[in-house]
Amino acid sequence: MTATVRDTQSQPVAGAVVLFSGPSGATFSPTSPVTDSSGIGTTSVDLGAPWTVPGKQETLTAICNGTSASKSFTVLGSNVVAVGRTFNAQTQAYQTQLQFPSPVKQIVGGNPQFFLALLEDGSVWGMGGNDRGQLGDGTTTSRASWAPVLNLSNVQQIALGYRASFALLSDGTVMAWGWGQVGMMGTTSRSDRSVPTPVDSSVMKNVTQIMANGYSAFAVTAEGSLYSWGQGPLGDGSAPGSVSRSTPGKVAALGTSVSTATIQNQAAVALLKDGSVWAWGANSDGQVGDGTTVHRGAPVQVIGMTSGVTSIVSGTVMAYALRSDGTVWAWGRGDQGSLGNGATTNSSTPVRVLGVAGVQTLGASEGAGYAVLSDGSLKAWGYNAYGQLGDSSTVNRSTPVTFALPAGRRVVRFGNSSNASSDMLVVTAAV
Repeated sequence: MTATVRDTQSQPVAGAVVLFSGPSGATFSPTSPVTDSSGIGTTSVDLGAPWTVPGKQETLTAICNGTSASKSFTVLGSNVVAVGRTFNAQTQAYQTQLQFPSPVKQIVGGNPQFFLALLEDGSVWGMGGNDRGQLGDGTTTSRASWAPVLNLSNVQQIALGYRASFALLSDGTVMAWGWGQVGMMGTTSRSDRSVPTPVDSSVMKNVTQIMANGYSAFAVTAEGSLYSWGQGPLGDGSAPGSVSRSTPGKVAALGTSVSTATIQNQAAVALLKDGSVWAWGANSDGQVGDGTTVHRGAPVQVIGMTSGVTSIVSGTVMAYALRSDGTVWAWGRGDQGSLGNGATTNSSTPVRVLGVAGVQTLGASEGAGYAVLSDGSLKAWGYNAYGQLGDSSTVNRSTPVTFALPAGRRVVRFGNSSNASSDMLVVTAAV
């Protein structure tokens, strides 16, 4: 920060002492700089606590010889908290210091290790691996710094699969870029794309949600239909991973009753408008939740999930459901404590996650579950090899522990759409 001192004739004043002031908690170094031959006094400012409120207006003031001048500015500090394997490679969650032109609305981590951030201004930025063009910058050069995805605006939602990226626009169309094999780009061409291109919309109209993971992508439309493409749990009766589809096809068995859906590694789960849960795909660990380990090519109802479910999320080979009574239920692979029921065994039927009640919001990463409680606290359980549970350890947890958010922050939205990412990224706001 600089202040210029001039006399009544507008000539620079050298050797004048300038005092700076700002919001409570701000510090300046040096505290009282002396102006140079051009009349300029320079100091560095650390906003301290106010920096943790992105978008907040702050005012700094310079005082010299009884005269003062003030200037207001907007804090650009990130509203993202990160912990885990790649994004910050540490076991204690921290507020990132990355700066964007506007606050982050959604942030996701993909496989292998690339990231997209959707900003509130509708633009999308990318960082990380880019060998298939998944950063959308027109190249296949990986990048350790953030840069905008080309030719995108008015984006409402983003999702990531294996080396593939997706964006939902405000007009209900879907864009894709990155790895094009097995039909991931949603067009008849299976070539890679390094800039966003439209997914075939000849059948799929008015999309309201998108999901992706592994080799497949899904979309829910305004009428409640679910469409799938790529290779994976397509829900069309084919064995999981046995066929690939390069353009969206409707999961006909679910009609127009879909509220939302999630994708695991090779399985999928759908929440219907009546509060029931259905699943299909690979089932060797019981991740379909039908009481068997038989693979399912078409949707079957998850046992006990006939009504009352308000939201669902998926880890790599497990799923979580939040009921209207605030309880959380889990099924699938449990050897890393991922089911949160105190055990390390698989379950092909839903079991209750222990120690959480009054849950408001669910999240998931590679093998871990997350829950925001009614008191605003954040709990986590499961796979923790990279500290992604936010408890400053790398110990797997079979029951929920407290995820330590930085002071003064609360969860707005969980970040991971690709559950093969060993990072937890959380969009936050001030308490």
